[in-house]
Amino acid sequence: MNRLALGTVQFGMEYGIANNSGQFSSTEIKEVLRLAKINDIDTLDTAISYGDSEKKLGKNNLDEFNIVTKIPKISEHKNIDKLILEYIKTSLERLNISNIYGVLLHNSDDINTPHGDAVYESLLNLKEMGLVKKIGVSIYSPEELKNIYSNFFFDIIQSPFNIFDTRLKDSGWMTKLSKRGVEIHTRSTFLQGLLLQDKDKLPIKFLKWNKLFSAWENFVDNNKMTKMEACLQFAKSFKEINKVLVGVDNVNQFKEILSFNFQKNFIDFQDFSCSDEMLINPSNWKLL
Repeated sequence: MNRLALGTVQFGMEYGIANNSGQFSSTEIKEVLRLAKINDIDTLDTAISYGDSEKKLGKNNLDEFNIVTKIPKISEHKNIDKLILEYIKTSLERLNISNIYGVLLHNSDDINTPHGDAVYESLLNLKEMGLVKKIGVSIYSPEELKNIYSNFFFDIIQSPFNIFDTRLKDSGWMTKLSKRGVEIHTRSTFLQGLLLQDKDKLPIKFLKWNKLFSAWENFVDNNKMTKMEACLQFAKSFKEINKVLVGVDNVNQFKEILSFNFQKNFIDFQDFSCSDEMLINPSNWKLL
């Protein structure tokens, strides 16, 4: 369980294509954190832009958790160092902690702009001040890493990765990052819940990929697994991945995840990889 990390976007806002539960209540958050703690899940992923997720987390004892948060897109600013420091100090106050395990840029474009050097130096300053242990970037595509790693070094890279979206592996970046000692955190494990839905209940706009969803459904049925279990087993089968982020819609869904036996024999997964970004990048779904 230690390789799982808990995504907390649902704590601060409604999120996910299959989420019918809405935001978590304070009682539900407390219970999820309790379950995470006793099951050796030690990393919580949040962001300044996740509604009031940080504030709600801060109402609980976070001493035994590593917190990873993200700085929103940085527009041109006269004093970037001051801006980023204010972001982090405010996050620390909301989270009610003295330092943060990881701070990521929520938008990798911030490092590829004329003020990219200033942004990077500001992040390094946070480490020197002891406010942050590790710095990183959240990416949407491995293509973004080409420019980043020619000029900068980050401790953590967070990337989408799931049974449909295997670009991080196929591009070779998963191996490169691991060999350089970079922590790899993968998100979108369930593709915002799309991978968990029954094929017959998929929104009409996804019928274009009906053949892929049918093959996926047949695979899990033939292997006598749930879709959720298969998604998690797939991500955890890559030793290069340090943390597999999971978001949950409710307490019962989290309990279901905790009930899985991740020590069972390795499954020979079929290749379900899809290169169509209209499917694998949720930000494009509104265009369908």
